[in-house]
Amino acid sequence: MSAIGRSTLDAMVRAHVEWLASVGARGARLELTDADLSGADLSGADLTESHLPGVNLSGANLSGVNLSGANLAGANLFGSVLVGARLAKANLDGVRASTARFDSADLTRTSFTGADLRQVSLDGAQLRRTVLRRADLRGIALRGAVLDRVTIADATLGPADATGATGTIFSDTAMMDTDGRSEPVDAAGVLRWLEAAGAAQITLYPQS
Repeated sequence: MSAIGRSTLDAMVRAHVEWLASVGARGARLELTDADLSGADLSGADLTESHLPGVNLSGANLSGVNLSGANLAGANLFGSVLVGARLAKANLDGVRASTARFDSADLTRTSFTGADLRQVSLDGAQLRRTVLRRADLRGIALRGAVLDRVTIADATLGPADATGATGTIFSDTAMMDTDGRSEPVDAAGVLRWLEAAGAAQITLYPQS
């Protein structure tokens, strides 16, 4: 995994912004695969439609970043800060994001299929048609989050805090981890999990 220096990264971000502004006529799309950006400060950057699969962003400051339509499949987001980030239609399938903070983030149509979201904070986040299929949701925080047609299917559930969360979910089955034991639960069990975690008003739509 190759490390990217600060000056090089800054130049690449500027080129990406120019690429966006010129609709591809100038600059260059930010495309990095398996690069080491751990601890980087990209707060407020416009990285719309960037291509960052497998990138190491552990401990990075991504507050207020625009990653709409970006590809971060398989990225390492362990402990990263994405407060207020925009991730609409982003691909976060298979990300390792335990302990990351997505508070107040826009996660509209974001896909977290197979993602490790253990102890992730999504307080006040907007999850609209967000996909949490096969995601590990143990220890997740959803305080005050808006869940609008969120898919929670084949996920791993456990302790959670969803105090004040509202909205609608699609679900079928999941695995409930209790004291190290995993037991299958149906869609109604997923709803009970959210309610037990303090969700204020959640409507369940079983998947067909």
